[in-house]
Amino acid sequence: MSSRNFVGDKARTHGMSSTRIYAVWSSMIARCSNPKNSSYKYYGDRGITVCGEWKDFDTFKKWALSNGYKDKLTIDRKNNSNNYEPSNCQWVTVKEQANNRRGNHLILYNGKTKTIEQWSNETGILYPTLNHRINVAKWNISKALETKVKYKHARQEIEKIVKEMGKEVQDNGLL
Repeated sequence: MSSRNFVGDKARTHGMSSTRIYAVWSSMIARCSNPKNSSYKYYGDRGITVCGEWKDFDTFKKWALSNGYKDKLTIDRKNNSNNYEPSNCQWVTVKEQANNRRGNHLILYNGKTKTIEQWSNETGILYPTLNHRINVAKWNISKALETKVKYKHARQEIEKIVKEMGKEVQDNGLL
């Protein structure tokens, strides 16, 4: 065996450097420990770290695969003020992660705490309508969530659904 092959084999520790799971891991490490990383100010600068055991890719990979990792999911810290560590992390969809941001406006109503987006999904009231009611018009939460949408707004909801269904509906003159 030539020294060239030996060095190459030695450097190739896991063969995963081009995989998504490796990209997730290396990005997590960089944003917490590299001041030159564009996201460092949101992580490392705030004191967010990666636990010691996860600084080893194989250990992180083993945890990820046994805790629901899939290529379409993202790593999410349950408590955004705490570190990347097994007890504070989970795999979630991009939409779920968007509801766990520190800047989100959380609303408590009937014993449930949700974002405006989540309340929008639950009530069927468009996000812009709810956001306006709560943050601009300063309606109380009960009024904002319980007031039925008037026809004008219902039309917007129908148009939104049509847009999602695609151009085909409009082309056939169904609306």
